[in-house]
Amino acid sequence: MSLDDETTQQSPFRRPGWIAAAVVVGLLAAAAVVVWIVSSLSPSNDPEPAPAPSTSSTSAPAPSEGAEGGSSICGLDLVEMSGTLDTAPQTTWDYAGTTPFPVSDKFGPADTTDAGIKMCFARTPEGAALAASVGVAYLLNADTVQPWREYALAAGPIRDQLLSTPSTSEGSPEIRNEVTAFRLLSYDGDSARVDVGVTVTGNGKTGYLSAVIPLVWEDGDWKVNYSESDLTARPAQLPNLAGYIYWEG
Repeated sequence: MSLDDETTQQSPFRRPGWIAAAVVVGLLAAAAVVVWIVSSLSPSNDPEPAPAPSTSSTSAPAPSEGAEGGSSICGLDLVEMSGTLDTAPQTTWDYAGTTPFPVSDKFGPADTTDAGIKMCFARTPEGAALAASVGVAYLLNADTVQPWREYALAAGPIRDQLLSTPSTSEGSPEIRNEVTAFRLLSYDGDSARVDVGVTVTGNGKTGYLSAVIPLVWEDGDWKVNYSESDLTARPAQLPNLAGYIYWEG
């Protein structure tokens, strides 16, 4: 995906003029996205929530034989049980609505659910960083929040809670988002925490957000393992993404 007016495929949001503007007024544009992400994560206050979807409504492929023992659900069998990341792997770009996110032939996503959700990431630091980044892109688009939840949420009471209260939020057509960068906070092969940096533009302004995504390796793929505190924590608004690793297309 080309993200500037040259041929380097570098994001235009990283040009000096954009970054300077973000320091002064960027957070005004980011405020609407903070509300959107929080409402996407948080269950509804409706006293009569809609029934949880049946297992037949979840359109993820069935795990291949041996996946429950830790094997990749789609045969993407790269495995690293420890590691850190100082640079991003080579990626190209896909979209969730109008939001671009990184994809890798080597680390995933390597498959797609019937509902169109990209899934199956390598059990490596790179795979975890990509899984979290793709998840944030799906959270930023009203049409993809629920099908992403159905596939990507780890088993447990938080999954049941979120699936029983479908999001009714609407994104703003005046806001554009890009999953721009990440920091791998922790990784041990069974779990990971990834801080995903998002660039937000709207009304000629630019802002930056940070959303921390907790992951667990479950049924042959990275799943999002929310806790109760994650449902009320707000993404951080940042002056810039200094210290993050930028995805490169």
